[in-house]
Amino acid sequence: MMRRLALDPTEFNRQAWDNIARSRNRWFTPAPAEQIARASSGDFTLRLTACKTIPMDWIGNVQGKRILALAAGGGHQGPILAAAGASVTVVDISEGQLEIDRRMADEHQLDLVTLQADMADLAGLDDASFDMVINPCSVNFAPDVRPIWQEAARVLCDHGVLIAGSSSR
Repeated sequence: MMRRLALDPTEFNRQAWDNIARSRNRWFTPAPAEQIARASSGDFTLRLTACKTIPMDWIGNVQGKRILALAAGGGHQGPILAAAGASVTVVDISEGQLEIDRRMADEHQLDLVTLQADMADLAGLDDASFDMVINPCSVNFAPDVRPIWQEAARVLCDHGVLIAGSSSR
């Protein structure tokens, strides 16, 4: 019997999300131009799971806020928040997902920076550098959520807000 070596979870997730970035699956498509245009006038919604939007009173006015879109590449949360006036950094393990965000930032002239990194290791980001961390449904794919929440807490400023989506497997 031949044993197959398993990829470590980080590499498996990176490859899976790179494949999704190329797939154009309807659940993983970037925000349409009209949604970006509405966000620039303050009219926006965000999803962190496939079916539910974040209540706007949880987010508040994002104008001028520093927001980390954690494991949120793919052209949805980051570009919408940037269009609404936030200074956004999108961190994702997938270069393919980040490329979508960079394309949208260029196309819509958005204040958006991308960083390829594991959500459990944000060493490239300073302590207390974000007012808000937005994390879509991604921790379900992590072998251990504790380092993710420790890093999120480290990069949040005092009284910062963490909003995360999750779903059952």
